[in-house]
Amino acid sequence: MNAETAPKAGPFALAAVVIVTLGALFEAGVALTAQSRVATAIDWQGAGQVVRAGLQPGDLIVIAPEWADQVGRSYFGDVIPVEMAARADADHYGRIWEVSIRGAHADEVKGLVAKHVEHRGLVTISLYEKPAVGLSYDFTTHFADARITQIDAGRESPCGGPIRCPGGLVETRTLEVDYRPHRGILVPAETRPTRLTWPEATLGKSLVLYVGLHDYYARKNADGPVDVSVSVDDRQVWKAHFRQSEGWHRYEIPTLAGTHALRLEVSSPQPAWRNLGFHLEARP
Repeated sequence: MNAETAPKAGPFALAAVVIVTLGALFEAGVALTAQSRVATAIDWQGAGQVVRAGLQPGDLIVIAPEWADQVGRSYFGDVIPVEMAARADADHYGRIWEVSIRGAHADEVKGLVAKHVEHRGLVTISLYEKPAVGLSYDFTTHFADARITQIDAGRESPCGGPIRCPGGLVETRTLEVDYRPHRGILVPAETRPTRLTWPEATLGKSLVLYVGLHDYYARKNADGPVDVSVSVDDRQVWKAHFRQSEGWHRYEIPTLAGTHALRLEVSSPQPAWRNLGFHLEARP
């Protein structure tokens, strides 16, 4: 086959060659510049120094984007205690330190304007201030004041010992819901209701309740619903048929200020692997 008889490359073949070549050049460029877009250990260490220097008691530290949280805590996790990492929300904090990369922002600072911003390499440190919400009563903190019982055929009887019930241990712990830590109370659900009663709780204008199903493997092994209700002075003020697809969900319940008996009940028609976790607060 000579040059005159050899098939000639058509326009589509030439276009394909150009596209492949440009793609290869783009990937090579990305590979060459990727390292320059990644925050270094020195950047993170510098960010930690800025936070430590300005940190005051009661401040909150958040890291953005969410996937970078474990990276940030590996450099300054000593100033992020479990109580902070597993907080219900940012409402009680008046100052928030946001440590971020790649222009991301944490949900906790949405709508706020930074009072102060610094950069350490590719890490940005921003300080925000906002009004802090008060707290009337933290039911997780006052877990020891609760009376734990079960209801069977209309009869209320204490669980075995002060805490253990037949379905499992009712206790305070760091819960895992939506793959994140949450401070709260664990109640393994049964078909008969498990009741937690605080005889003298200081209530304000509202209750803020967070509810979720604890433990990845439990959620994987079953998907039955859980019934949860809240009563104040024997009057039911809230109830929900909760499913695990709702994640760590927040509810607000209006109340009257004063000292009242509060009761929370948990049960499930399909109790296998139904580990309900909740955190409850009364707010002024």
